[in-house]
Amino acid sequence: MKQNMPQLNLIGTFNSISDSLTFLQKEQAKLVFVNMYHLDADIFLQLQQMRKSNCSIIFITPATIKENVKHLPKQLMETIVTEKQRIRLKINDTTHFINLNDIVRIKAQGNYTLFYLNDRTKPVISSRTLKYYVEQIDNAQFIRPHQSHFVNRNFIENIFTRNGKYIVLKDGTEIKVSRRKARELSMI
Repeated sequence: MKQNMPQLNLIGTFNSISDSLTFLQKEQAKLVFVNMYHLDADIFLQLQQMRKSNCSIIFITPATIKENVKHLPKQLMETIVTEKQRIRLKINDTTHFINLNDIVRIKAQGNYTLFYLNDRTKPVISSRTLKYYVEQIDNAQFIRPHQSHFVNRNFIENIFTRNGKYIVLKDGTEIKVSRRKARELSMI
């Protein structure tokens, strides 16, 4: 499946559906593949509860995987691509889905991360690390000029040298570029 649908983010595999239900509800899974050989009436009812939380469920057999994975509905694939263009952030105790185009930059702050958004004057603080978000945002639109920053290319105004290499964002923010990343930035 990874080969045919690289845009899927696998969050877990389980040998027993009952063991996986709590995990899937906690992680707010958007798509679940269920092997029908493990299905009984109780588990089916539990899975129906998951569907109410905006989770799609596809029932399969091992033969189905081999024969039909390339033919999943186009709409399903478009939904997955849309999800990869957004990131989930908690702002004021409310979960928001932020479009990647609205993120100016992301900055590490110890074990926290600061999100600088296009439509906000103050950064949004997340309790996850920058590394976590860099792995979540698998998008060529972002570059990492320094270990502590992840920057949206669309908001870069200039790249210049002054006692080292810097990028200047459209809002005037200057971010130093590490020596190791200078070559990557010279190709922009």
